[in-house]
Amino acid sequence: MSDDPPVHYTEHASLRMRDHDILDEEVELALRAPRARHKRRKDGRAEARQRINKRTLLVIYKRSADEILIISAMWE
Repeated sequence: MSDDPPVHYTEHASLRMRDHDILDEEVELALRAPRARHKRRKDGRAEARQRINKRTLLVIYKRSADEILIISAMWE
């Protein structure tokens, strides 16, 4: 994600990722090359989905000029 702002994780996202064995690299892959991406709410949250090893990773995030804030991540 060369020209993209840095990725930061909320405490909730970090806990979910640890509990569900989701790696930072998998989250960043979903952001870089999602199979599907769309806005989720009026507050600017968005979601990206990526298929990884026969599972689908859902990443909920909010993007600004300064950062990409990962709000949650989970296997679907």
